[in-house]
Amino acid sequence: MNKPSVSIVVPIYNVEPYVEDCIRSVMRQTYNGPIECIVIDDCGTDNSMDIVERLIAEYVGPISFKILHHSHNRGLSAARNTGMDAATGDYLFFLDSDDEISDDCLSMMMVQVIKYPGIELIQGLIQSVPDKAFYHIERYRQLGFIEDNNWIRKEFFKWRNAFPCQAWNKLVLTDFIRNNKLYFLEGIIYEDNHWMFLVAQKLHRYSVINAQTYTHKLRPGSIMRSLSINAQPSIESISKILSDLLPRIEHPCRYEQIIYLLNLFVNRYICQGGKRHLWEFEKVFYSLMFLEHKYIGCLLLFLTIHLSWIKGGSRFKRMLIRYLEDT
Repeated sequence: MNKPSVSIVVPIYNVEPYVEDCIRSVMRQTYNGPIECIVIDDCGTDNSMDIVERLIAEYVGPISFKILHHSHNRGLSAARNTGMDAATGDYLFFLDSDDEISDDCLSMMMVQVIKYPGIELIQGLIQSVPDKAFYHIERYRQLGFIEDNNWIRKEFFKWRNAFPCQAWNKLVLTDFIRNNKLYFLEGIIYEDNHWMFLVAQKLHRYSVINAQTYTHKLRPGSIMRSLSINAQPSIESISKILSDLLPRIEHPCRYEQIIYLLNLFVNRYICQGGKRHLWEFEKVFYSLMFLEHKYIGCLLLFLTIHLSWIKGGSRFKRMLIRYLEDT
């Protein structure tokens, strides 16, 4: 029996201090099925690609490496999409170029693929460096295999203790991605929030393995850390995400999807100072929540938006989201 093949997609952009460890973690994989690693050169300005090309030239082993070059910098979403289009593997694995995977990452995930043929997504546990904090570790240790789209939707769209939305550290069935056209929205940050929202709507067969498979490095100068200085990219990105996803809210778990997007709206649009499309988004949320007969929720939504600038507003907004989830 032929073992399933895997395509690892690694976008590269200005990660010179980290990229060698990342690529070597791919080269150390113990999985003995077919592996290809697709490296996307997104036109950085440092020596990251020189390091990658040297490592690949020196490598002797079973993994097939491919380098694809963008003509100009297009961003993480576009780089991942380029890798997805070029992938030939049965499964896709997204790896950020400043992170690493454990030596047995693919081996452990492939156990689930063999055990549950046709499984669409396998999630491993995550450790962050330097603080060595696990992401939701207790929640997922014993979750195992789930085959229920309604359950997956309800759990993912929770505001509190939700599933990890990061695209990395997930082994995803390639046909599932392509058949459902689950590509990343380009030209934004928080692309994983957008992508995983759509994934959760379609996902029927899901598994979590009780082992750490991914090391996420919290590095200075990353896009997420720069938002504390300049919030405008966050405001613009959430605006695009809301504009794209609000019309896609659907049954089942329609209400949970509204609350999920409302949380993004309040915490990453209003709190960052977004004003340009404020009334348009308010009208959409009011309409959606009235259709759900959540009249008190609409009133509280109005209050939390228009009192968001006063002292204590952040605490009130957290209480609002918690109330709406529990009603």
